[in-house]
Amino acid sequence: MGATRRHEQLSILVVDDQEELLDVFREELGERLGHRIRCAYMPAEAMRYANEVLWDIVVIDAKIMYKGAPLGGLILADEITTVLGMNTVLLVSQYDVREEVRHSNPSLAFLPKPRIGTPLRDWMIGPLLTRVRELLREQYGFVAMPFRDSSIRFYREMLVPWLAEAGFVVRNMDDIATVKPINHELLNRIRDSHFVIVYGAEENANVYLEAGIGYAHGKFVVLLWPTEREPPFNIRSNRILRIGNEDSHTKAALLEFLSRLRAGEL
Repeated sequence: MGATRRHEQLSILVVDDQEELLDVFREELGERLGHRIRCAYMPAEAMRYANEVLWDIVVIDAKIMYKGAPLGGLILADEITTVLGMNTVLLVSQYDVREEVRHSNPSLAFLPKPRIGTPLRDWMIGPLLTRVRELLREQYGFVAMPFRDSSIRFYREMLVPWLAEAGFVVRNMDDIATVKPINHELLNRIRDSHFVIVYGAEENANVYLEAGIGYAHGKFVVLLWPTEREPPFNIRSNRILRIGNEDSHTKAALLEFLSRLRAGEL
């Protein structure tokens, strides 16, 4: 799956305890429309998949049983958004549980679904995919970076347009206007991000802090590390992409790297 085809070929995890619905997802969105679909019948299985693959979207039945709760989908949604970001989860239900979702977490997206039958296919290719694409536009990857001229230039002139070409939005703390204490806002922005990119162009304590917050949340953290610098010992075993001075090579390597994360190959 090429990273440049993100919007045309989505990577979707579906969590539901209705086998009939999962079959329709596989047939309609997977076999007919060509999206990459993985289905999970059990929440624990879904959580494992969420830690293995950078999914574009996770669709969760709000009324699935989890941790003894009849609305266990709300609990699962909170756990998965910690890993994959707030705008990566879409809760669905045949029942009107919008108030329950709002009281649990008003930031979670919810979409009513029809009961099993012919209208389900129309719902998938209509309201469901429409809502999914709205959520994709709200997603962002957080970039932890030093704020020196060379790093800012790399971010604005290369990283932002490269990832936009692949269908991703990235932001750093300078892109986020806030009147709240900076540390409070930093924690929220990293938690809500889809993934974290760490640009290790130079030693910088703030960058290491932001990377650590990403790891603490279980985020997919991508380390962009110049070939002329050795990364610290305690992060060498993580996802590292060594980059050199050749821009075209770095761009191709980064987009391929993200593509492999979306395919669960890293």
